Amino acid sequence: MTQLPRGWCGAKIGDLCGLVNGKAFKPSDWRESGLPIVRIQNLNNPHGP
Repeated sequence: MTQLPRGWCGAKIGDLCGLVNGKAFKPSDWRESGLPIVRIQNLNNPHGP
């Protein structure tokens, strides 16, 4: 991990939110409001669809 900005601290993502694995989200599941969806492909390629 690179150096964090002053006042920040490192954390594991699982300590910050609840994760659900195994759900196949389709584009029709996406909404402008509500709970965010982060798919594995978004983590691997944050600039992708």
